Amino acid sequence: HGVDALLRPAGERAGERGGESGAFALCEVPSEQVAPPTHFVSHAWGGTFASVVHALERYFRAAAADSVYVWLDVFAIDQRPGKAYPELDEGRMLAKVISRSEATLVVAEKDLLPLRRLWCLYELGSTPADKVQLLTLGLKDEDIVRATADIDAEQALCFSPKDERLIHGHIRERHGSLQAFSETLRLRLLLRPTEYRADMDALRRRSAGQRFDFGDLRRFLRGNDGSGAARVAVVAGGAGTGKSTIASALLEAGGGASAAHFCKSSDARRQDPLLMAHSLAYQLALALPAARAHVLGLSHAEALAARSNAGAAVESLLVAGIRALPAGERATLLIDALDEGAVGLKNTAVSLIGTLLKSELGGRLSLVVTARPEVVPRLTV
Repeated sequence: HGVDALLRPAGERAGERGGESGAFALCEVPSEQVAPPTHFVSHAWGGTFASVVHALERYFRAAAADSVYVWLDVFAIDQRPGKAYPELDEGRMLAKVISRSEATLVVAEKDLLPLRRLWCLYELGSTPADKVQLLTLGLKDEDIVRATADIDAEQALCFSPKDERLIHGHIRERHGSLQAFSETLRLRLLLRPTEYRADMDALRRRSAGQRFDFGDLRRFLRGNDGSGAARVAVVAGGAGTGKSTIASALLEAGGGASAAHFCKSSDARRQDPLLMAHSLAYQLALALPAARAHVLGLSHAEALAARSNAGAAVESLLVAGIRALPAGERATLLIDALDEGAVGLKNTAVSLIGTLLKSELGGRLSLVVTARPEVVPRLTV
């Protein structure tokens, strides 16, 4: 093992010279090559160091060398025998590094060992969904889907019983249970949801001090008139009139939407129908237990198709997921800025809405959409 053969002896030599730094192995690395990390690297110790280096070289092949600094536990944490890893600070140090890094890079070889190691799962769960990059070496989608279905934080391997107790405690505190944490990770890796943090932060600042009354809108969306029909509320207005501000306020107010998608013409990912379906399905699964059970209960073939095919994703994740809701429960989807959902002559957001409205979901579906007036007539089914 490289740690036993190289790093620990280097650490012992550093100790003999009076070195006390937690990043003891860096004593032989030139100071100009050490800086605050730009990327956090998660890997299983059962893999090979050569594979980690190979995966990182491929990922950063187009990057400028002086713009990339990776955090690797085998170098950043004192590995000498008998050390209690004080640098970890009961997980707080890892969380700090992850929050400051551009991404968490999970190096996974053919056996996808990181998905069976507790520390790796904890690092994944501590990273915002859009910052996780799975670096797979020769793996296909079917391998990832199969391994994702087996994620189980309770059964995951951990070398230290003390570390296991620590991580399990943090997971229960933040997620309620090990099962809930495991299910969330399965959903994240299967669906790769889009994040809207930057948009929401900007809109929150824009609406600071404003108050909104969504009482009538919520009552309309609940559809308690006995009609059993889908409900669609449209917020129409010209550019800069505050449609997105209203959408974000409704989302943050609670009880207004189960899932949301913010279209953005400058972001191709926001116009991708597959990623749009994935993101909405992920949020629905977190918000509605029946939708969650449906997605997690997909067969391997269904999950594989939904991961790579937009039509299959809409049907098996969204349509079937909403149909799985018990009578009297509605999924409320919020789609913002329909006018920015166009790819060429096709508007993917409008097409998605049309599919949902044609799927006879009835009283299980409500929609809130914001759009410029000229886009509204295209919502007719």
